This record gives sequence, structure tokens and C-alpha cells, in this order.
Amino acid sequence: MTRHHWIRTAAFVALLAAGLPACGGPSWEEIRGAGEAAFEARRAEAEGRIALLRQVAQTVDLEVARDPVPPINWGERPAPDFGARLGFPSETGNAGLLSFEQLTGTATHPRDSIDRAESKGITFLAPWLETPRRLLDGQIIEVVTGEDTVETARENVNRAFDRLMEIRYVLVLRTHRMFVGEVTELTRAAFDRETEGSAGTFESGGFLGDILLFDVTDGEFLGGAKIVAGNSETVEIRGDAGFLKDDLASNVRKAIEAAWGDASGN
Repeated sequence: MTRHHWIRTAAFVALLAAGLPACGGPSWEEIRGAGEAAFEARRAEAEGRIALLRQVAQTVDLEVARDPVPPINWGERPAPDFGARLGFPSETGNAGLLSFEQLTGTATHPRDSIDRAESKGITFLAPWLETPRRLLDGQIIEVVTGEDTVETARENVNRAFDRLMEIRYVLVLRTHRMFVGEVTELTRAAFDRETEGSAGTFESGGFLGDILLFDVTDGEFLGGAKIVAGNSETVEIRGDAGFLKDDLASNVRKAIEAAWGDASGN
């Protein structure tokens, strides 16, 4: 028991140390104060954009019930740009992909679930929305630490809000039905790393949903596309229960990329 207590105490001291400013530099109160001042200066602007996103969520939930949804068409508006790759964090671009659950703030991220196969829905990395939301929830330490200077504290807060304001379009993944695959048989080869080849069988999972494009600035619905995906024919076994869901999520992402490519002509 003594050893266990010592390990926990050392870890706690290390966490405290990470938040302490270097000797001779600004105090933590000064650093945090600079970040909070930058936050207050941008709060109303950020809350306004979050409110627009809530309106989009209400439209998805209450109004977009047509099946099939009309094809994507942004007309004379600037073209949506997802940066380097659709669905991956980017410092550039005017569009972001996220699930309906992420849009409404009800998503269960796989890292928050003991069994990833049981975590709800499919999520994407969306720091452009998640970080400002945490700031608005009072979690200033999400972007400001004791390693910052007064200047970088301001920059970090402003960068988070700048990215939120740069996102004009959201592509929302809506799930109609999703079921995770299930392993039906494992052979001894599944437990032998030296053996290659088939190690068992599984029932495929499946996903049925759609992607819906919105202009956040006016809440306009700009069409969508159907998304259908299942597990790959063969799936590599890994050491956790979520490998079938990971494969399904990967194929959903590929289906989204293909549907967007068809819709945008890329």
C-alpha cells in the first residue's frame, strides 16, 4: 500500500510541476489572466457562432427528414474546403466534418468507453469545435498552461476562436442504423503471433446513414448524400475488443470521402 501511495503522489507532483512557470518568468496568475482576458474579448463572438451551430443541429433533428435527401449543391457560395483531408484536423479550410452527436455535444468518444466496441456512434477529431466549447465551459487550462508566456496564452485562445470562426460549412454525419460486427469463431492461430492466415470468422457490422451539408452563417441546408458501409472482408485481429468497430469506422470514412468526391466533382 505504501508503494502504491508513493507512485500516485509522485504522479500528482509531476502534474503540478507541469503547470508551474519557470523561475524569473511571469507568474501563473499573470499567464492565466492574459488567457482569460483574451477569452472575455472573444466570448460573445464565439457564443454567437455556437448558437448558429445549435440551430443547424435543430434543423438536422427536426426538418431534414427527406429520404433520399437532395443532392449537395452550394450554388454561388465559395466552395467548401476541408483542408488536407476530409475528416482529419486541419489548420486550413472553411469546412469541418463531424457527427450529429458531436454537433449536439452528446457524443461518446471511444477513449471515454471501457469497451470501444460499445462506444456510441462514430466520431471525428474536430478541435475547431471541441476546444472553443471547453473554453466556453470555463476550461481555460485546455489551451493555457504554465509553460506559456503572457503572449502565447493570448495567442492560444485567439487561435482556437479564430479557427471556430473560419468554419463556414459543416458536413454532418447522421446515423440511421449501426451495428458492430461480432466474432463468431477464433482458431488457435488467433493467439499465435507466428502463424499467418485465417484465424477465425465474424459476422459483419453495418452502417446506414447520410451526410448533410450546411452553411453555418445562415443555417441553409445545402443537400446531402446516403452513406452505406460494412466491415471489410478480412479484418486484422488486434488486442482489444474494438477492432471490428475500428474497421467499420474506417470504411464509413471511406464511404464519406467517396460520396463527397462524387458530390463535389473531385
